[in-house]
Amino acid sequence: IAGLAGALAKVAADLRLLSSGPNGGFGEVELPHVMDGSSFFAGKNNPVVPETVLQAAVQVEGQLAIARAAAGRAELHLNVFDLTVAVAVIDAARMLTRVAPVFAAHVLDGATLDPERCATLAGHAAPLKES
Repeated sequence: IAGLAGALAKVAADLRLLSSGPNGGFGEVELPHVMDGSSFFAGKNNPVVPETVLQAAVQVEGQLAIARAAAGRAELHLNVFDLTVAVAVIDAARMLTRVAPVFAAHVLDGATLDPERCATLAGHAAPLKES
């Protein structure tokens, strides 16, 4: 569960950063429009779904910390916190099973690259020494 949450968070964070813009950001990836952006930045497309995935990943980390702490309270062969562990793990799994399909449907299925922007940024990434 932790591995899946981490992987989803990594992809969501990368897409959020790569879609930043329209000015002053990377702008290499265009995410499907879900919600209008800021009134200060015309043309901004808020990455609300990747941000929701990141929030879910943080909640999963919290639930798994609860499970670890509760499991560590066992004394001999008795752990009165077994139910706490079970609830925390189930809540973490439920969180991921709810957020992953939304991420796939509203971000991954419609994300596109902006080849011109990628080429422009690649051309300015590092100076090339001509021979």
